[in-house]
Amino acid sequence: MLWVVAALHLAALVVAGLDEIEPIVQRHEYPLGGVIPLTPKVLQSKEVEERVERALRQLSRRNGGLMTYRIIHIRSGTRQVVNGFKYVFVVEVESLPTEEGAGTESVSEVYRVRIYEPASRGAKRRYFFKKIPTNEK
Repeated sequence: MLWVVAALHLAALVVAGLDEIEPIVQRHEYPLGGVIPLTPKVLQSKEVEERVERALRQLSRRNGGLMTYRIIHIRSGTRQVVNGFKYVFVVEVESLPTEEGAGTESVSEVYRVRIYEPASRGAKRRYFFKKIPTNEK
């Protein structure tokens, strides 16, 4: 009788443990170093918005401060672990002229924004921008 109770108890533990296995499998769905697409929920997060806004301020500095950029919509994004983090976002922005860029009209543009955040202490973020056709994802 004791063996039957012990066997049933063990079977119950195994069945209860099956629910815990699924999240582990899902967590390791992408290989290490693989490119992970960001979900729509993550793309709408404050963290992503701040990261993209910081990059757009850098883009404004690079063009001599003639234009500022306001996010209209973050279309897509990915993350990759590569001795730090590499993010790639496709962002629709409104390009607005500053006082120095007076005479220029504001326009809607789409940029591929790449951000590399190195793991090394003291290393600076690097930003790369490419203007792309408005229908590209």
